[in-house]
Amino acid sequence: MTVFSKCNYPVEGAPATAQIVRMENIGRCDHTYAHWLAQAGHRIPADRHESDLILFIKDNDMSARNIGDIPVAFEKMVRVASGRLKFACGRSWPGHSLYHISQSLMRFAHGTTVYKVWESKNRTRDEQTFTSSFKSFGEWATAMGIAKRIENQTLVPVCYGGTFLTTYSQMRRLVV
Repeated sequence: MTVFSKCNYPVEGAPATAQIVRMENIGRCDHTYAHWLAQAGHRIPADRHESDLILFIKDNDMSARNIGDIPVAFEKMVRVASGRLKFACGRSWPGHSLYHISQSLMRFAHGTTVYKVWESKNRTRDEQTFTSSFKSFGEWATAMGIAKRIENQTLVPVCYGGTFLTTYSQMRRLVV
């Protein structure tokens, strides 16, 4: 188990065997996941198999946001990720699809994004504005070398909420 900590406080409740990695508090969970994938996502540890599942999970359940999404039971995530898809999202949106039309997704542009950096456990915020050098998601995907994988599909699955389950084989497929 690897626990990434960005808060500069002691990690509570992690198993004694957990690897604790301290990082600067930037980029939210997505930055942390991308960091891990870039560092280790292409390797399967010696004590693991390609079909083993790996869970990416936030440090909170986001129940306070109340924006219409609901948590997916872990047992259902395991069942879905162990099947043909080899991927399961930890949040669902009743009445909404978790698939996007790839052409629309590639044209998506956000402009200026405000990242909120948590300074302490009492949730004092420091807002920092960041403007991407990419004009669209498609431009970013091209720079990352993944545009062809998206463009060659009609529908693309997406996962919002910061919790998902996948297999080592799926991660290797992405980074190889």
